Amino acid sequence: PLITFSGRDLKLNADCSAMGEVWVEVRDERNHPIAGYTLAESISVDRNQIAAPVVWNGRDNVGELVGRPVRLHFKARACKLYAFHFDNGT
Repeated sequence: PLITFSGRDLKLNADCSAMGEVWVEVRDERNHPIAGYTLAESISVDRNQIAAPVVWNGRDNVGELVGRPVRLHFKARACKLYAFHFDNGT
């Protein structure tokens, strides 16, 4: 679904097994990947964490997308994704 959010940091609550990973892509309202936030640019989250930060090739915030309708696309391997949230790094 399309979502709008506030906050500059995207965090995941994920349980990755020994070889598990999860990647995140941000897509526009037409379901096209947004440059700078594609799966190819996503750095995998590979640990069990409650608030794992999502990073794309050194870019660690989504502040420029605040208020814009987007979709999140998750690609996972041997990983359970429990939740995601946006915050302001507090």
